[in-house]
Amino acid sequence: MSRETPLLTHPVPPDAGAAFGRIVTLQQVSSDDRWNALPGELPIAAAVAAEAVRDGPHVDRVVCVSSAPLHVPHMGAFALSKAVQITPGHVMDLGNHCAAVLDGLWLSTTMWSGQANLLVSATELGRAVSEEMSRTKPGSQQWCDGAAAVVLGGDGPHFIRPLAYVTLVDPSLESMLDVCPTDDGYEYVFQADVAAQFQARDLDNELAVIRQALGAAECPAADIAGIVVVNRGRRRTGMLAPALGIDPEMIISSRAEIGHGGGADFLFNLDRLLSQLGAGSHRIIIVGNGLGYCWSTLLVEVTVAG
Repeated sequence: MSRETPLLTHPVPPDAGAAFGRIVTLQQVSSDDRWNALPGELPIAAAVAAEAVRDGPHVDRVVCVSSAPLHVPHMGAFALSKAVQITPGHVMDLGNHCAAVLDGLWLSTTMWSGQANLLVSATELGRAVSEEMSRTKPGSQQWCDGAAAVVLGGDGPHFIRPLAYVTLVDPSLESMLDVCPTDDGYEYVFQADVAAQFQARDLDNELAVIRQALGAAECPAADIAGIVVVNRGRRRTGMLAPALGIDPEMIISSRAEIGHGGGADFLFNLDRLLSQLGAGSHRIIIVGNGLGYCWSTLLVEVTVAG
């Protein structure tokens, strides 16, 4: 890679890892009128968060990640903890883009591994966006109101251990996206010419972070049980498998069923993969990008209880 698109390999602490329990997704919880007064994407975030802590696991920190024009910056995690009536010692709002969920997984299994972290990802891009895009661009990416939550570092029966974390920022693509304030939040405005550059570089950048992570962990691709991706275009996902020399069935996406739910996609698809793999230890790649110009790969070993 050029100096302008540096790969950063994050050192893995020797005691990294965290227990975890059930991954809760929006499809697994019923709607609840209690949350309707909350702003932005917080109603669906509160629904999955409440279900994740329903059986009473202790929570030290709420980590909130969203991808929503109505995002409540710097206050989402605090408002969420108040709404769900848990009193953690810390709250943390991570970047408002899909791949920030990988930051949340990384931090919860390294820096904060001695604590119980409620990781919540939600997006309220939803049906209105899909309807507008279907009208103006038939066949375009479909979006959904997506949310998922999991408690990491509690007393759950499963265990996740990071083996490598690699990130890449491509600053030449930063002008692809403008964030424009509106009366009730903000909206994303994509620059079409720069978006075309993103499409041209997306696969190369994604392969770069995957290969760097495999090399850092001295893990051959043949040892990987599956690759969890963000729910984006079929073309990109279809190109990833032959480029890595793996079976396309190993790439786990729920795009056809739910569309793109922002960062919640990663937890949706990780949950799906774990249910397919069953009990035992499995090495898994979680890979995706955020806002078009940053890419991340988290290589993990997950031990699933029988």
